Amino acid sequence: RAAVGVTDFEGVPVGSAGPRSDAEAMEVLAAELTAFWKNARRSREEIGEGALDGLVLSGVAGTAAVKLITPAYALLLKVAPGIPAGRIRFEATRAAEQLRPALL
Repeated sequence: RAAVGVTDFEGVPVGSAGPRSDAEAMEVLAAELTAFWKNARRSREEIGEGALDGLVLSGVAGTAAVKLITPAYALLLKVAPGIPAGRIRFEATRAAEQLRPALL
């Protein structure tokens, strides 16, 4: 079971796909992860690390991935537990590349 969404970096959902029961959860996830992303970018400047273009967070209830599509949009992917993080990262990257032309 998976849900996917596209959001801008203000946390406003642009589109989503997946079970309707996940729609509200994806809105909350979008808001929380974009707030986290903004703070991570600020700390990156402080410590001189490279640009953040994706992250994967895993927990007992599942895994969430965020992947940069363009500087203004990100892809959110929420999946059930048990799927390897590397696979999730790969699929998020592939989907973001396919969405990029539509959001430029």
